[in-house]
Amino acid sequence: METQTSTAAPRNLQLSAYVDAALHDLLETFASPEAGALLEEAVEAALGVDAGAVSVSIGAPSAVSGTTARVAVTWRVAAAGPERSGPATITLLLVQSGRSPLTELLVSIPVGGDVPDGIAGAARRFLDELVARIG
Repeated sequence: METQTSTAAPRNLQLSAYVDAALHDLLETFASPEAGALLEEAVEAALGVDAGAVSVSIGAPSAVSGTTARVAVTWRVAAAGPERSGPATITLLLVQSGRSPLTELLVSIPVGGDVPDGIAGAARRFLDELVARIG
């Protein structure tokens, strides 16, 4: 059996969006028991797949600093076509606090050397769905 090895350097697909919410409010959202379901619904809507085709495991948010936190995510999509799964990270970055709080969500997905067809568009739709559901 022949094994193909890619010589391309590993890389991450990174996308960001902004939420009109305070960092501490988003930390509570991502720490809640409903956070996994929130992400699953956003992926299902982004991909247009039936409920149950997506599973997401989410770790507790971890503070990097007073203005930054990270959430580790593991996902699996079993819909038409080959099953796909992998890790992702959602980084929450405080942009502005006070009366009009603003937080950036940065989604990072390891994609290896080549970005699989459709992954960038699907990731963008997921992030847009997530922001709409949070906001």
